[in-house]
Amino acid sequence: MCTSGGSDEICGVGLELETTGTYDNVVVAGCLGGSSSHTCGVILRGDVLLSVDGISFFGQPLGQVRAAIRGPRGSTVRVTLQRVFALKRQQQAAGDGVYEVVLTRQ
Repeated sequence: MCTSGGSDEICGVGLELETTGTYDNVVVAGCLGGSSSHTCGVILRGDVLLSVDGISFFGQPLGQVRAAIRGPRGSTVRVTLQRVFALKRQQQAAGDGVYEVVLTRQ
């Protein structure tokens, strides 16, 4: 999950992402085993990524989202997601199913 660029090592959190839907939502396709996204135990396939460190990436290219998640080994990143079942239930109020996780890049 890390790449070396000179003296800096850039790492991710093990999130496998893809775009889907009319508005090209970025969704979780899976979490790599042993990664911080996997071991946190709350992220599920199909969860919609709303923001990274408070910045919305709605409608942005997937590569831009991935670049925002990656960073120096051992640093943290805050991701805000929304559970799919909450999006599908019409009676859900705005913001329902939204959760935030702080993940360590490794």
